[in-house]
Amino acid sequence: MRLLSLPALLLALTPSHAQEKPAELIVHNGQVLSVDARFSIAQAVAVRDGKVLAVGTNESILKLKGPNTRVIDARGQSVLPGLYDSHTHPLGAALSELSGPLPDLRSLKDVLDHVKKKAAELPEGQWIVIRYAFPTRLDEARFPTREELDRVAPKHPVLYHAGPAGVVNSMALQVSGITRDTPNPRTGVVVKDPKTGEPTGMLRNAYGVLKGVPGDAARFTTAQKREALKKLFSLYNAQGLTSIADRSAGRESLDLYLALKEKGELTLRVNVARSFNPLGTRDEIVKRLDDLPGKDGKGGPTGVGDEWVRIGPIKIFLDGGMLNGTAYMR
Repeated sequence: MRLLSLPALLLALTPSHAQEKPAELIVHNGQVLSVDARFSIAQAVAVRDGKVLAVGTNESILKLKGPNTRVIDARGQSVLPGLYDSHTHPLGAALSELSGPLPDLRSLKDVLDHVKKKAAELPEGQWIVIRYAFPTRLDEARFPTREELDRVAPKHPVLYHAGPAGVVNSMALQVSGITRDTPNPRTGVVVKDPKTGEPTGMLRNAYGVLKGVPGDAARFTTAQKREALKKLFSLYNAQGLTSIADRSAGRESLDLYLALKEKGELTLRVNVARSFNPLGTRDEIVKRLDDLPGKDGKGGPTGVGDEWVRIGPIKIFLDGGMLNGTAYMR
């Protein structure tokens, strides 16, 4: 069954509450899921000024029609409030496919074949990076080893990135100057063989020790990033999403959302959780927190903004993730 999606129900009024001004949109002859306390189902819904004006029977809602009202016959289909994805990373997701489609990796063979293919295409010494390829999605449910990556790309530094933890090959260790004497970063671990003391290639919350790894964001212009977000948000809309939460947004992401809103090109509401570094002395943390809103005051605190772009909570990383063993677990 196909579903029609409307923006999140901000008001759920009966027709008797409707004012004389006509509705801008009416969807009738449907199964309108009101999601009220009784989860009642109506036949039609009217919208005005971007909010739900009324739900009710076909007859009562069609009385709100004016000469310029757009009327949609749902033909018995379900009409539901817009969906809200409470944990997204839009900018990273949008840029991840800007240079080309992502590989569909389902096994270690897929991973190694992809790395081997990239090694044949790229000049020697250029980084090969696979991002957010969680080993739990692979048939073998494990990371590739440093030795396996070495066999398919001995002359390219390789990073298999899986969120808080990842694996690199020997060339990546070499170009980054990582040896048995490399100390662990403050909040991470450069994993070393317990017998030899040599780095295994596994990094847990320790990507900062790597040198020269290309970042997606630096390769694209602001205009390209805006267009990539617009494309991503249109895909979200097609799945019924009308609201999202960016769960680790820097100032760049916030400014991109605000720019889209100002141009009338933002097609969903964004709750922005500002990324925040909790490390340092008390005075350093306090200053960082005081600086978070920015000179324009649009970066915080919680509640700043409007119904389209609003500042939510702060995002703090304390350890890592459960999927690859970097989170503290009892």
